[in-house]
Amino acid sequence: MKNVSLRPYPHASSFRKLAAAAWVAPREPNVYGSIAVRAAPLVAWLERQSEQEGIRVTVTHAVVRAVAMVLARHPDANGFVRFGQLVLREHVDVYVHVLLREPVGGTIGGADLSGLCLRHADRLTPSAIARELHHAVDAKRQGRDPELVRTRRDTAWMPGWLLRLGLRLAELLQYGLNLRTDWLGIPRDPVGSAEGSSVGMFGIQTAYGPFFPLSRNAIAVVAGAVEDAVVAVDGQPVVTPVLTLNATFDHRVIDGFHAAVLTREVRQLLEHPELLDLDPADTRVPDARATITVGRAAPSEPAQRSLAGSGTDPEGWMPEESSGRIIRKNHPEE
Repeated sequence: MKNVSLRPYPHASSFRKLAAAAWVAPREPNVYGSIAVRAAPLVAWLERQSEQEGIRVTVTHAVVRAVAMVLARHPDANGFVRFGQLVLREHVDVYVHVLLREPVGGTIGGADLSGLCLRHADRLTPSAIARELHHAVDAKRQGRDPELVRTRRDTAWMPGWLLRLGLRLAELLQYGLNLRTDWLGIPRDPVGSAEGSSVGMFGIQTAYGPFFPLSRNAIAVVAGAVEDAVVAVDGQPVVTPVLTLNATFDHRVIDGFHAAVLTREVRQLLEHPELLDLDPADTRVPDARATITVGRAAPSEPAQRSLAGSGTDPEGWMPEESSGRIIRKNHPEE
């Protein structure tokens, strides 16, 4: 008996024939999504933090802190696939992309992309993240970062086939055999649990980050521009700054429920930025699972009332979700 009842595709167009021959069956597990974050409290909080800490603390630093916190709170999302089996990391490390601009008078092709993997990122405050990135970017731009110097030197002389072979060897050693490769000049687990970047400074609202083929992270977050938008507050239109967060998830590790929990908690942390100073395990940090009843019976009315003051939310309630239906206007980027 046949598995699927089939019949010929009549009158296939030339494009349909080319497409069928050019592409193979999809094998990427990537899932993409965006959320809108009401950013007025965050913008004000970042200004106060920058003044108090003596260093510019930005949206990117806050987003990295929020992502690290939720990964520490939900370790099942801090994993990857190894030899067809899911494994979990014991630490939360977050890689942050940084732009190294082209020399003055040069072409845009002279711009380079680098970054820094923040080890134990869940233990770092936004201001600590800002300081680590500031020092790292300074070193990279002034040619004092040994890893970047080595990478540029090696890629300058290696032919493509040899570079590809070397990267595959490093992948096998690092994630197949789980061996450190410092002796090859390649840092351990270079991307870590998740990666974060920002395109907001370019005025871009929506963009999704790819997974580097040789990394083993299940989350890539891109912060878009902060723009004025019209949102509904108590049934009335109100203009307020809105931050768009865009994420790519590895569906082998994170499904819709996991993504809902993670993104709701990230939104709560950013819309109530004072929570970013708390330990991830602090009971005052909202647990988004309390608001998701899909897949199980909803709690009774007495049980719902008992959530107030139970540690699921610092105020005993979960703020209204930000509206996804918004009208954008220009807003200075933070």
